[in-house]
Amino acid sequence: MKRNLRKKILIYAAPFSYGPTGKALSLASHLKDYYDIDFSGYNTSWELIALDSLSVSNKSKPILGNNLDDQTILNYSLIISCSDLNLALRAKSLDVKSVMFDSVFWWRSPKIEDIYSIDAYIVQDFLGVDQAIDALGKKPSNFHKVGAVFRKNISQVEKASGSTKRILINYGGIESPYIQVPQNSRYPFIMTDILSPLFKDKSDFEFIVTGKNHVMKKLANQYNKYCNVKFKTLDHNAFLSCIGRSDLVITTPGIETFYETVYLGKHSVLLLPHNSTQYLQLMALIDAGIESPVCHYNYYGKNCTYKRNLDESKEVNAVINDLNEFYSFHQSLNNYQHNFYTLIKRRLMEADIYENKKQQYLKNIGTNGSQSIIEIVGRLIN
Repeated sequence: MKRNLRKKILIYAAPFSYGPTGKALSLASHLKDYYDIDFSGYNTSWELIALDSLSVSNKSKPILGNNLDDQTILNYSLIISCSDLNLALRAKSLDVKSVMFDSVFWWRSPKIEDIYSIDAYIVQDFLGVDQAIDALGKKPSNFHKVGAVFRKNISQVEKASGSTKRILINYGGIESPYIQVPQNSRYPFIMTDILSPLFKDKSDFEFIVTGKNHVMKKLANQYNKYCNVKFKTLDHNAFLSCIGRSDLVITTPGIETFYETVYLGKHSVLLLPHNSTQYLQLMALIDAGIESPVCHYNYYGKNCTYKRNLDESKEVNAVINDLNEFYSFHQSLNNYQHNFYTLIKRRLMEADIYENKKQQYLKNIGTNGSQSIIEIVGRLIN
């Protein structure tokens, strides 16, 4: 592909914490070799993008998503939208090339006419994607399924833990337009309370807890008696490096961190779900035999009332309510805590059947997503 820095691409990340933001930064790490890259986002997504000095140059300023007017869009040769179909459709209506990148196609498929309406609709592979594609009937010619997408330099991340034993706890996806901590969700405080005995039990380990900045500050004040625990917001590159240097990753069940952890060969344990996509992602992994059922409410006889609704805010509230009820039911909570700690201790020592299945699963879907997207973008604007 010929180097052409004159063409500009705007990559937008929807404000759903690490998922779309990590994807935007991963794509930029590959595409910036060929194009000028700017970013757009707001709230959570821009907070995380702005931290990433490796991807965001001094001249790349925030373009707030709600201020992304038509004239701004017209300044670019291509718009890549991570998780916001409306933006991709709007760019196309202005005769600007547009790409939709969708990591949750398996969960909520768009209308077939919307897929046809943009230049390229790209889905990242996950459990259930093939069934969702089959449901389309005839696959549109602009529709592309790609393997897992990773940052360009991820293979250079240090994988050895070194002399410091470390456990990374990641609270991804804890805020979005539907979730605000602590207004309508106490998730990170509940989960840290459940996990906090580990800080003492594993006092020979360093714990890094990462997530939204204002949440990390509150947790740091609450757990300041533990000198082996650090609470901080990590940019995407530092986050990958932390995974590479950790002995275990304890994380919310988002797709991106799951893929990155498996790629880097690190053992992981998935926390209880916090939002509607995490709920379904965790259930899909458990049903496929890729994660232990002890990681989910249902294992403990909890009568979850979650249903898939058209209104995403109702879906999110249902999952938050399940967590609150589970947390208040002491017998189930005690059983979960015991089983969860047992799982953590085992995975600190060896790779169990689930860890082996995670590796095989990633091998099966492939890790060629980034290269595929470079080729798709090149065909569109070169």
